[in-house]
Amino acid sequence: MIFLITGVMASGKSTVAELLARRFEKSVHLRGDIFRKMIVSGREEMSEKPSSEALSHSICVIALQSRRRSDTTRPVSR
Repeated sequence: MIFLITGVMASGKSTVAELLARRFEKSVHLRGDIFRKMIVSGREEMSEKPSSEALSHSICVIALQSRRRSDTTRPVSR
């Protein structure tokens, strides 16, 4: 199960995500800041009316988070 929590900056997304993740026996909470920090230049911030570039960045972050989560939940071969 994957939950995607979105919203404007400082709206409590990380707090809600952390509380939600703690309700499950096994869970991963990946903060978007981790991936945004990887953008060296040309970053566009999200806003009420985001630019196409800001939306593109968000889609990239979501894809990276999904990939990262699937990488960390693969069973380990013995």
